[in-house]
Formats: sequence, structure tokens, C-alpha cells
Amino acid sequence: GQLVLNKTVAGRNWDEVKGNIKFRVTDDRGVVKEEVSGTALVRGQNGVYTYTVAGLEVGKTYKVKEIFENEDSGYSRATTVSVNAGTAGNAEETSFTIPVSGADTTIHFANTYTQKKER
Repeated sequence: GQLVLNKTVAGRNWDEVKGNIKFRVTDDRGVVKEEVSGTALVRGQNGVYTYTVAGLEVGKTYKVKEIFENEDSGYSRATTVSVNAGTAGNAEETSFTIPVSGADTTIHFANTYTQKKER
């Protein structure tokens, strides 16, 4: 089974933020299975950036977390995450289990940036 990471941003250009974002996939014991820089994501259709993590064990539960480093303090950020096109919730991480069917699991992270007002 594979994990398909999807990422969208609003309020900023992807090229402005991709270097400040990474994703960490860990197993149920907290062992890092993969760490992916935002710069590794590839632009797909409709402005969705994507990356596929292969080699995850069927039936096993994993966690994926979006990590932010050196963010532009001139913007605030709201992050949501959804699993397999389910309802998006405000979070920067989620758990998922690779299905026995071997079907891909798709997780979508969306960031909305808002420029802070000058004081």
C-alpha cells in the first residue's frame, strides 16, 4: 500500500512556502519511515502538489505530520487535513492504516495563509 500526500496552499504562492514545509511519516512505534521536503512534491492537476510514499505495510497504522520551519511572520496560517477525501479537520497531523486491499491512502493537507495587518 502507498500513501499519496496531496498539498494545496491559498493566500501564498507554493514556491514561497515549499522550502519551509516537510512531512514526516512514522509507524506506530514512532519510527520515522520517510521524511519529505515540500520541495520534493510535484505539481499535479488543479494546483495540487503530490508525493507518493511506497513500501508501507498492509494493515499497519502510521502517522503523517506536516512540519513548518522558519515561517514568514508576516502571515498567519490555518492548516486542515483530510483522509481519503473525508471531512477536513483543523490539524497538522493524522493517523491512517494501510488497507488490507492494498488500495492507496490519500491524505490532503491544505494551508490557508492570511497576511497580517500592519500595526
